[in-house]
Order: sequence, then structure tokens, then C-alpha cells
Amino acid sequence: MHNRLLPIAIGRPAIDRLARQTRWLQRQSKRLTPTIFVQALVATVSSGQRSLRELAIEIGLLTGETMSKQSLAEVINSNTVELLKRITAEALCNATGSTFGFAVGKIKRVSRILIGDSNTLTLHKSL
Repeated sequence: MHNRLLPIAIGRPAIDRLARQTRWLQRQSKRLTPTIFVQALVATVSSGQRSLRELAIEIGLLTGETMSKQSLAEVINSNTVELLKRITAEALCNATGSTFGFAVGKIKRVSRILIGDSNTLTLHKSL
């Protein structure tokens, strides 16, 4: 298995908890865990790639198994957007020592996520 350590301010238990809360994870998958999905997404986007094909390749490198871009497309839905919002909020809070509820309130205004979007979020001065 390809092991890539990504500097994130949120651990696997928190990602799993948020995945269940957002209903992204409804039953345990042996192939695609929430942590693997987030690691692959961060690695793919940070390398400048923005396609399901590249995301599927990164997941394959992390798991050692093949995943088609079609099956990956089925995973990405409104629950995925909510999961990513909550992970981002909790990671920001952990990095700044802020409270989770405050950041979630600020991120609720995000209606969708576009990779390469030029929008910015205005955060509280303490963040």
C-alpha cells in the first residue's frame, strides 16, 4: 500500500465520526474508507489534478486496489460536500484552538465546492 502522510489537523476517528454524521458512510467499506477518500482528494487537488480519473488513481495508490471513476462518481454527492465542509471546519478549529460549532456556522454558507473556484471564505479574526 502506498503510504503518503498528509499534514492534516484532524485524525481518522474524527473523520470516521463526521462521515457517519453526514451519512457519507452508511456501512463499512473495505475498499474506500473516509480517511482514504480525504487523503486521496487532498493529494489529488494539491498536485494540481482535478478529475475523477486522477482521484481514482490516487485511491488505487493508497489502497493497492483498482477503483473506477464511475464507481467513484457514485460516491460523490451532497453527503460528500457536507462531509468536506465539516472536515474543513474541524481541521481549522483544531489548528487554531477555536470551537467547532463556531466554524460550522461560518461554513454553512458554502452551497457547493468547485475545485479551482476563486471564492474566499471570510473567517473570524481569531481564526
